[in-house]
Amino acid sequence: DFKKYDDVVKAIKDNFIERYLKLIKDVIKDFQPNYLCNLIDAPSSFRKGLYSEYKSQRPPKPKDYYALLENLKFKLKKLNYPYQTSKSLEAEDLANLFVKNISNAEFVILSNDKDCLQLESKTCKIFDYPNKRDESGQFVRFLQKSFTNLGLTSSEQFLLYLSLMGDTSDNIPGVKGI
Repeated sequence: DFKKYDDVVKAIKDNFIERYLKLIKDVIKDFQPNYLCNLIDAPSSFRKGLYSEYKSQRPPKPKDYYALLENLKFKLKKLNYPYQTSKSLEAEDLANLFVKNISNAEFVILSNDKDCLQLESKTCKIFDYPNKRDESGQFVRFLQKSFTNLGLTSSEQFLLYLSLMGDTSDNIPGVKGI
């Protein structure tokens, strides 16, 4: 029954947007930020022009991905939740611009992208959103991440680590033998 299938697909899409909006409410509740900005990846990264294999192993986005993203942007705007995007920068590039150019602020970045760990500093903390129970049964909404969990002591060491190891999620090879 195609009608039921269409209803299920619509419910999943609506659920995605509602889950994202709930995430924002959780961020506001738990972190009580003075300012909030949602950073959204560009449709195409400048990195693809520099390295043609960048993220080439990933499956294509669903055909209605961009329509769903526009719906999310519409709802963010309607709820006065600001967002920033670009024509060629990924969200972590935008975060880098904020963190490196606004010196009198403290930042909380919520992302599961390990590339954001390069921004970790005294004024910038990185969190993931597991929103589930850990091994001990404790509920964890936000989990702070750190390059120190990798045995590293600075963001510079983290960048060197990534350069040597490569990044399978972005299809960037590391140094052979490392």
